Amino acid sequence: MKKFLKTFTLPVSIATGTIIYLLFYYLPFLDKAGDVLNPIVTDLLPWAMSLILFVTFLKLNYHEVGVRKWHLAIIVAQLLMSVACVGAILAFGLEGEMKILIEGMLICIICPSAIAASVVSNKLGGNLTEMTTYTLLSNVVAVFSMPLLFPLIEKQADLTFVSAALVILDKTVKILLLPLFLAAFVKHYMPKVYQAIAGIKDLGFYLWAIMLAAVTGVTVRNIFHTDIPHIFLLWIALSAALVTAVQFFVGKNLGEHFGNRIDGGQGLGQKNTTLAIWCAFTYLNPVSSIAPGCYILWQNIFNSWQLWKHERKAQAHPSPPEGRDV
Repeated sequence: MKKFLKTFTLPVSIATGTIIYLLFYYLPFLDKAGDVLNPIVTDLLPWAMSLILFVTFLKLNYHEVGVRKWHLAIIVAQLLMSVACVGAILAFGLEGEMKILIEGMLICIICPSAIAASVVSNKLGGNLTEMTTYTLLSNVVAVFSMPLLFPLIEKQADLTFVSAALVILDKTVKILLLPLFLAAFVKHYMPKVYQAIAGIKDLGFYLWAIMLAAVTGVTVRNIFHTDIPHIFLLWIALSAALVTAVQFFVGKNLGEHFGNRIDGGQGLGQKNTTLAIWCAFTYLNPVSSIAPGCYILWQNIFNSWQLWKHERKAQAHPSPPEGRDV
C-alpha cells in the first residue's frame, strides 16, 4: 500500500477530492456542512500553498537566480499562442459558444505559470532555481499581456495595467514572495530549523498532494453547479485538454532545445488556474472560466503520468535522489 501511494500520489489525491465532494453532494445530512466548509477551504488554500512553497524553497540556491534562454523562449511561445487566440476571434468575428471556447483556451494560455510548478519540477528532477525564476517572470508577463489583449475581445473588460498588476501582485507576494524570503531567512539564520525541515524527504510534494485533493473537490463542485448544457461543457473540457497537451508539448520541446526539458514543460504547461478562473470570470465571458477549472484536472492527470514514469525509471536505474538541490 505504501509503495502504491508513493507511485500514484496525485491520482489518489484527485480521486479523494472527487469522492469527498460527491459524498457532500449526494448525502443530504452533509449538504449544510459543505456550504460552511467550502468558503473556509477556499480561503485557506493560498496559505496552504505558501507553506508548501516555503518547504520547497529551502532547497533554493539564491546565488544562482537569473534569466535563462529557455525562459525567454517559453515566454515568446506563450505570447504567440495568446495573440493567435485573440486574432482568431477578431479575424473570424466569432460570437456565442465558439467565442467562449476560444476565450477559455486564451485564459489557459495567457495566465502565468503555476506557483506549484516548482514543486512538481523538483520532484521530476528539474532545476528548482530556474523554475522559480521563470514563475516570477511569467507573472510579470501576465501583468503586461492581459491588459493589452483582453479589451480587444471584450469591450467591457475594464482591465488596465495598474488593476492587472494589483491583482497579480497581491497573489504573487502573498503566495510566492513571502515564502521565498522566509525560506531564505530560515536557511541562513536558523540552521537547526532548516535542517529539521529540509531533512524530511519530499515533504513539500506530499503537502501539495493533500492540497490537490481540496482543489479537486472545489473544482468538481464548480463543474457540478454550472447550468450550461452538458454537451457544451464537454466541448469546453475537450478544448482545455487540447490546450494542456499543446502547452506541455511545446514547453518540453523548447526546453529540450535549451537543455531543460523538464522545467520547460512545467513552465508552459502547469498553470495558475486559480488566477485564470478569477480573471476569466471578471474580465471575459464568465462561462469561459470553466476551461481553467477543467485544466486543473488535465494538468494534474498529466503530472501524475509524468511522476509515475519518473518513478519507474528511477526504480529501473537507481540514481541520486530526485530534484537537484540547486
